[in-house]
Amino acid sequence: MRPAFVETPADDTIVVQRIEDTATFQTLRQEWNELLQASASNCVFLTWEWLFAWWRNLSEGRRLSLITVRRGGRLIAIAPLAVRPRSLSRLLPWPSLEFLGTGLAGSDYLDVIVRRGHEREGLAAVADALAAAGAVLELSHVPANVSAAAQLAGDLARRLGWSASASRINVCPFIKLSGHSWPSYLASLGSAHRYNVQRRLKNLTKQFGVSFEQASSEEQRREALELLIDLHNRRWSERGGSQSFATAALRAFYDDVSRSGLERGWLRLFILRVDGRPAAALHGYQYGG
Repeated sequence: MRPAFVETPADDTIVVQRIEDTATFQTLRQEWNELLQASASNCVFLTWEWLFAWWRNLSEGRRLSLITVRRGGRLIAIAPLAVRPRSLSRLLPWPSLEFLGTGLAGSDYLDVIVRRGHEREGLAAVADALAAAGAVLELSHVPANVSAAAQLAGDLARRLGWSASASRINVCPFIKLSGHSWPSYLASLGSAHRYNVQRRLKNLTKQFGVSFEQASSEEQRREALELLIDLHNRRWSERGGSQSFATAALRAFYDDVSRSGLERGWLRLFILRVDGRPAAALHGYQYGG
């Protein structure tokens, strides 16, 4: 078992570690999140809470392979990776390194986490560690515009002769709500869209008793999550099914991460009731602002 922290002199010594055990991963929570907040990759999908919940529930035979980089004892980079066993079904007859959070967990963005101002040395140290690993690097859910993972791939190709390729696998649509109130958001919509939203809200509240509830306690969280899963499965059963909550492992992941999200004040889990009956649910996280 490798320790989570190695004492180093109070200088600029670079120390790289490969962490392969869950117990050490568990000790990194505070340092991990502090580093994330000081990086350009800061998002809820890279928090210790999200990725540790994924590792506990969805790792499926992978071997943990976190790479940490410290300068003078201070954490400056983490490559949150795991080794996926060789798989002939995926046309990869050798092991591959991939991000924690990969797959059906709903992680929109994954990346290498590097402290601002330490990108060059942090990524160079990660690249050297990867070169010694002897595995394919298969990184998905990477932001398309700018990412530390893309810089890492370029460094591996430029300095160490690796070949790199990129392909678009998905689109992550979003609406920028920062700075908006509900009236200002409505005002930003096109006139036809705004009219339809207001008309449907008016008809809903006129014809039914409507309540909108946010889970703010552990008991409410558990109940709301069960309702969310039930509503989701009933909706998608008419369309051939959905993989979002298809397995016990996925449901356990969302239970873990929503519990942590509630504790940290990030969870936004809402239930819309119509005449007292649950009609819709919304599950999200407000992180970093």
